Amino acid sequence: LPLERFETNVERISPRVVAGQAQGTLCVYCKLPQSMRDLRPGMSGFARISNGRRSAGMVLFGRLLRSLRSEFWW
Repeated sequence: LPLERFETNVERISPRVVAGQAQGTLCVYCKLPQSMRDLRPGMSGFARISNGRRSAGMVLFGRLLRSLRSEFWW
């Protein structure tokens, strides 16, 4: 279903990234809110994930906060 759009929530993200030639790939696990006949459990595919638009300040603040969390373990 390459032209279909599915909105869902991400449940977990794999901690391992597989390096590719142009970009990396990682596994993202999600659960669709409604049952769909065309999709089966265990199917895989490629997707783009959008988390909405944010200002440059919020992006930089988020990176700073992640850096502090990893340094000081809180």
